[in-house]
Amino acid sequence: MASIVYAAPPVDMLATARLPQGMGMTWESWDGELWDIATGAEGVALMPGVRGLNMPPIRRHTQTSPAVHGSRRTGWIASEREVFWPLLVYRESGQFDWADLDGDFWRSMHPDRPGKWSVTDPSGRTRTLTCTFDNDGGHTTDILPSIRGWEKYGIYLAAEQPFWIGESIRRGWSGAGGLSFLGSGAPNFTISTASSASTATVSNPGDLDAWPKWTVVGPSTATTIGLPGHLIQVPFDIPTGKALEIDTDPQRQTVTFGDWTPNPLSGFGSITSPVDKFSDMGSIAFRSVPAGDSIPLSIVINGSGVVLMELVPRHFRAWGK
Repeated sequence: MASIVYAAPPVDMLATARLPQGMGMTWESWDGELWDIATGAEGVALMPGVRGLNMPPIRRHTQTSPAVHGSRRTGWIASEREVFWPLLVYRESGQFDWADLDGDFWRSMHPDRPGKWSVTDPSGRTRTLTCTFDNDGGHTTDILPSIRGWEKYGIYLAAEQPFWIGESIRRGWSGAGGLSFLGSGAPNFTISTASSASTATVSNPGDLDAWPKWTVVGPSTATTIGLPGHLIQVPFDIPTGKALEIDTDPQRQTVTFGDWTPNPLSGFGSITSPVDKFSDMGSIAFRSVPAGDSIPLSIVINGSGVVLMELVPRHFRAWGK
């Protein structure tokens, strides 16, 4: 049986040359498979006409009066972001199995299983948007792509949370000044000594307020953490090998206690066998870090344990300062 040899698509169909110089884009499927959709290294590439990289749709809330000109702004909310991908799925000239490639990519499109669209700027900074499949715009086929070896699609995705997520800001302070609890490997942040906690600050480079997530790793007795005027007191002991995680995000606001499993690659870790400890907390007051601001932190460590803080900035656009 004769083999089918595909013809390469026209070069001007690819978006690579039209992207900002040095800009990278990837799509991470819900099953972990990674596609380079900027260069088309795997045979899937974005074309001109991409939507979703800039501002999210904003709905303003205002009040008006028959006695006053204009309006008064009372607030705003960002709606779900629509993403549109003009996409080319192709095989290079002389390669085979276009249908397998096409099927592998479309497996990443799912209405219930989100994937992650990441954009890396020339400075190496990455922002990510979580998306689920919406529709293919009623795609029609004129020539069987299995014959010519390529097909153009118009894919609509939905970003239910419409903001681009920046790289996490991670800080840590140790009552003993050591890193033994992390295991081997080099963490991507610095653990400072407890003495430096009195001068600790955190900056939020995002466009919206960000809520810190705190983790107290034992051994520790009474520990106090938080932001000025909004302190969180931990009124109980945390033994060696245990940790307490406090997520101040209003959409979650949880306090979880359990076994601490360090991650030597990231420097952070995770809690296993979690137990809800919200009701056992003492004074607790949550506060966000304002967008574009830098504020001092309040950290008091009693014991030789560690306090970790993670801040996740949110952005309107896929790139910028």
